[in-house]
Amino acid sequence: MKKTIITAAFALLIAATAAAQLMVRPSGSVRIGQCQLQNTTIRNSQYIIASDVVAGRSVDSGRTAGDVTIAAGVDYEIEHKGTVTLAPGFKVEKGATFSVTPSEY
Repeated sequence: MKKTIITAAFALLIAATAAAQLMVRPSGSVRIGQCQLQNTTIRNSQYIIASDVVAGRSVDSGRTAGDVTIAAGVDYEIEHKGTVTLAPGFKVEKGATFSVTPSEY
């Protein structure tokens, strides 16, 4: 699979995990290692495949604390192979869709 540098819509993912290798899958999904979401509002629909996911106000001591909000109108889907932790400060606005399913990848 060809490595691709991702910009704009996936900038959040690059910031979310410094050690991740990002690869675009044919379906348009993004595959990463561990996904840490903190201090952000997600305004674009995304389909993520990750090993472990942790999201909340203060899940990474190396970054500024702040809530994670999935904005209204966004479809945010995560496939995971490991664990998913939704910590205090994780919010899904009315009208948004957030789903998490086990991955076969």
